[in-house]
Amino acid sequence: MDKATFLTILHDIVVGFEDPEFKRQMAEAKVAGDVGQLMGLPMAVQTRAFGKHGLDAAAGTAAFKAAGREFGLEPEAAPLLARMKAAL
Repeated sequence: MDKATFLTILHDIVVGFEDPEFKRQMAEAKVAGDVGQLMGLPMAVQTRAFGKHGLDAAAGTAAFKAAGREFGLEPEAAPLLARMKAAL
């Protein structure tokens, strides 16, 4: 995965995590202690972001992690990573 694709997918994931409906569902899952939902909701956002680039969940996750190791310290990635962490 190249840097531009990594940053685009990262942006798509951040937007998904910041979505009010996602936040509401996550809050409900936390209150209910629903571990399955707490894991599944972020994965659904990631799967949609990967799918936009022709990647399935497994291949997308592996490629995104590898690209994160390569590009995660780039100046363009830092604000997005901070937003992603804050959203969860």
